[in-house]
Amino acid sequence: MIYGSEVAAISGTGGSVELPRKGLEVVGIGIVGTAYAEIQISPGRKAVFLGGGSGYTFTPVKFVAENGVVDFSWGNTGGSNSTLFVFYGKADAGTPPLAAYSGVVEQFGFTFAASVTSYTEVSVEVNFPFPSAATEITGAEVAFLPTPSGIVYQGPLYFDIPLSSGADLYIPLIPNGALSNNTYGVVGVPDYPNNTGVFPLSIPVTSNVPVTGVVSYTNSNTSAVTVGVYVVLYYR
Repeated sequence: MIYGSEVAAISGTGGSVELPRKGLEVVGIGIVGTAYAEIQISPGRKAVFLGGGSGYTFTPVKFVAENGVVDFSWGNTGGSNSTLFVFYGKADAGTPPLAAYSGVVEQFGFTFAASVTSYTEVSVEVNFPFPSAATEITGAEVAFLPTPSGIVYQGPLYFDIPLSSGADLYIPLIPNGALSNNTYGVVGVPDYPNNTGVFPLSIPVTSNVPVTGVVSYTNSNTSAVTVGVYVVLYYR
């Protein structure tokens, strides 16, 4: 149950949201725009909340703001038009704790060459560093930064995560939208854990996980274009 909320516009690399009084229970984090917010859980461990492109995301979470302030850091290279909402009230039964969103977030930069008229594949590999205490990747989310006009996607669109068995896990890549995180039906996936809406995974963690993103595109622009994509891998 939501009793009220406070808001903060993106500014620099982070900030604080002051609630009406100390000890209120935070029951949700909302983000307008493509950005991500991080809230520290403990030294070296942060909860990651991902925005949903041109839409709005609401992520259910349960924790108490003992001092009445929620400190956060921002990650957003797509402009300064994102907004963070902190909802407080009484959490519903089964609402995930802050630790359920422990994650590592990285940005992929796909560079599309100028004047490409037939679909061309481009791949980018990014290394995800995990803390030594991490044991399992439990979920994933993906969100594109704004895509300029003239770019058309078709064919292979996925992320590839190598598995310890020697096989691979392929995660769909959705242009101009987010994968899960309650983005009102963009992609329907099972809830994990409980009702987070995060794409559910169970992958043993090594200290560094190389992830490859693959995109097929055409570009009618006469100059090259680089498009960023946020990927979050959640862990425990």
